[in-house]
Amino acid sequence: ASGHCAMWIDATSAAGRVYDPKQSKVADKVAFAKAPVAVTPNGSAWGWAWSLAIPASTKKADAAKSFVKWATSKA
Repeated sequence: ASGHCAMWIDATSAAGRVYDPKQSKVADKVAFAKAPVAVTPNGSAWGWAWSLAIPASTKKADAAKSFVKWATSKA
């Protein structure tokens, strides 16, 4: 071992490719652990989302807009 360590904090979507020796050069060298989460009065510190969208066909546009506003707010 070289004494080096890498850390990648992300969602689990890459796990299948990372563990597959046909797709990954490090499949036999990786491991996963839960990310630390501090629970606060406002909730936890982790939430994954790459995009948020409201379909034009939605029947609840106001509720969807309220959710997006809440989900992207600081508080």
